[in-house]
Amino acid sequence: MEFHLDIRTLAVVTVVLSFTYFIGLILIQRIQEYIPGLLTLAFAILTFAIGFTLLSFGNDISFWVSKVLANSFIIFGFSLIVHSLCQFRIAPLVFSNVAFLIFPIACFLLIYYSHFYVSTTSRILVISTYVGLCSLMSAIILIKGQANDLKLAIWLLAGIFIINSIFMILRSTITLSEPDINNFLHAGNIHQFAFIMIIILIIVLGFTFTWMINARLVAAIYNSSMKDSLTQIYNRRAMDEIIPRELARSHRHNTELSIIIADIDHFKEINDNFGHHIGDKVLKGMGSILKHKLRRQDLAFRYGGEEFLILLPDTNVDNAVKAANKLRETIEKQRFASGKKGKWTASFGVSQLHDKEEWDSIIQRADEALYQAKHSGRNTVVSSKSD
Repeated sequence: MEFHLDIRTLAVVTVVLSFTYFIGLILIQRIQEYIPGLLTLAFAILTFAIGFTLLSFGNDISFWVSKVLANSFIIFGFSLIVHSLCQFRIAPLVFSNVAFLIFPIACFLLIYYSHFYVSTTSRILVISTYVGLCSLMSAIILIKGQANDLKLAIWLLAGIFIINSIFMILRSTITLSEPDINNFLHAGNIHQFAFIMIIILIIVLGFTFTWMINARLVAAIYNSSMKDSLTQIYNRRAMDEIIPRELARSHRHNTELSIIIADIDHFKEINDNFGHHIGDKVLKGMGSILKHKLRRQDLAFRYGGEEFLILLPDTNVDNAVKAANKLRETIEKQRFASGKKGKWTASFGVSQLHDKEEWDSIIQRADEALYQAKHSGRNTVVSSKSD
């Protein structure tokens, strides 16, 4: 079945689309903070625009320009796509290194089959093989990358790359079974569809990249609203959202749950004697300790001015006391500001959730334990008497 699509027209459509997306991606980068991989992707699409512009002239310009240089720009665009995805998805650069290392070989083969052994079929095989390999690596990068992006967008884009890779294998197989092509501008359907695949790929690339960037921005805004700006741990708003969920989970699965309330000792004196900027350093230091010294599943919140609350899932009161003592010792050894002598310490109150107990009750018991720790000389850990 012949569709008789005009390759020159398809090339022009690809050029217009590529230039449009290139400008769009550049504008996105200008209005946002630096996004790894975005500029690389923009220039990858620009190389498509240049390559297909040269290709669209066909026999009207130099053979070397319309064939060798044009195709070199196009396959280099796929190298840049691989590199941009490595940057954007935080994946090993070994993939882009492979693409860049093979690129000169592909260019040499294009020159060889254009000057020494003239064969349009061989050039198509070189291009299809290289594009298929880059598409496959792009799909792997998208799936294996470490960046926290929308799964649907990742799989959509990875799926297009996989389809393109399979298509390039099919194109190579059909090309091998056909007679040598005399004029690429009048090539068969499979080569016409190659342009359509590129057009679809550019559209999906631009769409999914924008989608993932917007999702990252929304996530960043949400996270900033849930984090205390000074200590960079969860704030009271996050407590209102997270704690009911954790309490419900503990009651539903009948698992242990403990909390720790920590309060910096003599914090008012720190502010009065050394200044509020030192007080802020102490608070930042406390936040850093809680972020790095707790287990992955533990949750730390800034509970008040100099008070911090720690939620310990699957933890009984005895292990919570041990955790609190480790924090107490770390804080006692910490020098939150250079040149300031003396120990700055914290006191801790610990309680464990009882069966069917409400939040107000467990927090009250932890508060009472903290009050006792304060009146027992500070720099100590006390657990709720009813535990």
